Amino acid sequence: MILFGVGEVDTEGIYTVKLELGDRCASEDLNVDVVLAFESRSDATRYASQLDTLLFKYMPWVYSSSTAENVEFCGEQGYELHIEPCGSTMSPPPANVAVTDWERYMIIRDG
Repeated sequence: MILFGVGEVDTEGIYTVKLELGDRCASEDLNVDVVLAFESRSDATRYASQLDTLLFKYMPWVYSSSTAENVEFCGEQGYELHIEPCGSTMSPPPANVAVTDWERYMIIRDG
């Protein structure tokens, strides 16, 4: 998993991507937050390095955890989980949202 603000209690966050569920939903298409986890730490580190060049304001940090921990965390938080297999060449999306859900929460909380 990729985290941001590690050790900063009020500002720690997890990297997610928005994916379209499409046919997986009985109703209309739905965009959901998906936590991206990697089987390989080196793949996660490569991805985080690419993220670092795209994001500028946040430093990504690779957090190692078990699949069971990832599944439990995502279930508790209402996220989908995608585990990228070892040897992945996946790259971050070329565009990011202007204001993240996490940033929006911080503005409302401190507002």
